[in-house]
Amino acid sequence: VGKMTSLGWPESIARYVPRLDARQEREQLAGFLLRALASRFVLTAAVAVALVAGFGVIAPIFKLQGSERAFTLFAAAVIFTTQNFLLTAAIESLLLQRTLFVIGALTSLYQAAFIVTLYVRGGSLVALMWMELSGDALMFLLGVSVVFRAVGGGSWWHALRHQRPFADRTAVRYRRYSFLNDISQELLSPRSDYLMLSYLTSAVQVAIYAVPTRIIKFVEMLVPVALLKGPLESAFYRAYERDRTPARLNEMFQTLAKINLTVLGFILAVSLVYATTAFVRAFGVQYQDAGRIFSVFIIVMALYYYPIGFVLKALERMDLILWSKLSVLLYFALAVFLVRALGALGMALTTATALLVKNLVVYWMTRRIGRIRMPWGAIGRIAANVAVTAGLLLGVRAVAGAGWMGIAAGVVIGAAAYAGLTFFNSGYSTAELGLFADLLPSRIRASRLTQQVLDGMLQRAAMAPQAAGVGPR
Repeated sequence: VGKMTSLGWPESIARYVPRLDARQEREQLAGFLLRALASRFVLTAAVAVALVAGFGVIAPIFKLQGSERAFTLFAAAVIFTTQNFLLTAAIESLLLQRTLFVIGALTSLYQAAFIVTLYVRGGSLVALMWMELSGDALMFLLGVSVVFRAVGGGSWWHALRHQRPFADRTAVRYRRYSFLNDISQELLSPRSDYLMLSYLTSAVQVAIYAVPTRIIKFVEMLVPVALLKGPLESAFYRAYERDRTPARLNEMFQTLAKINLTVLGFILAVSLVYATTAFVRAFGVQYQDAGRIFSVFIIVMALYYYPIGFVLKALERMDLILWSKLSVLLYFALAVFLVRALGALGMALTTATALLVKNLVVYWMTRRIGRIRMPWGAIGRIAANVAVTAGLLLGVRAVAGAGWMGIAAGVVIGAAAYAGLTFFNSGYSTAELGLFADLLPSRIRASRLTQQVLDGMLQRAAMAPQAAGVGPR
């Protein structure tokens, strides 16, 4: 329901709210958000009503007989949930992350108290659905109040009165392609992989594949572009609105690419040495392939997690992102052969190949229209750091063994070694280090250790301004 009723609004809010906010076009901003919230509310409400009306047909399929009241509450909660997606995107785009955290914390505390009450006093599925509905409604009210105040009360009244929302042809086109992209994303998702595996192999192979792909989701949370997607995306678009030159766009792209690769580099080194052993120890010898699958996806992340999407969205070329989804044809063609031959590992290789081809196509198109280029010098330095760290970890494994204590010792020693290598062989320019320092929380940035590390890296970068592969400024 969320995908089918998005209408491309979440991506459009993330792209155009920073522009309208930076330009102080409050009336157009209010009209834009009102149109997004109202249109999605009407569509989602219609879907919710249709779901409730068709409960007699749906219930036997999902074994929900006798749960009509709970299902009705669930359908109502869906309306608030989809609205909250839009409000969250707006709050992140307005750079109100702390406020968003408070909203999330308050909602979580409310739901936790509700669950404790149900546990103590006893409850039913209907009571649980009341918890979901009331929690989503609370989050909606808090989100509306925050956005209302941030945009300005008078702006909303003027937007309703004059009805002149921001909706030029480029923005409308961007939203339509965003909607198609939202739907097509499912074609290269773990859910598609599970269906393919279950059809071509066995439930055992699905389980072997599911474990590393679930863990990968937690690893993705450590990647800066994913961890800080909301504020980074908003800051990226705001900076581009101030300076639309290709040089500035390329500089921002390279900075985020290097930060991502620096984080993923250490994870890759640890994964190559310890992943298979760790999965076997944790889940049994039958999950040996799970460790290899995990390593495959870490390699893919290192080659895939570039902020190319930020660049295309800044250029308002969502259509090019959509065209890259044609790599799904390669996905289906490879799956027939690799999955049948190699099972879960074949599924990982199929998905990895399709994602890498997709990324290469997007990069080629982005390089042509956005004039971006890869920071090859920095990539080479990071790759060297990864290779040295992996070699050191192999030595630690030979001495300390591959037990849990040996793995822990290797992670600690490897982290220290990788940090040192990054300090002396980072490939960052002075401007990029300054941007990185600005992204750090104020308490961490103000600490003596952080200042000493950054000062040392800035001094080294100043002595070698061409090392980052960006060129003179």
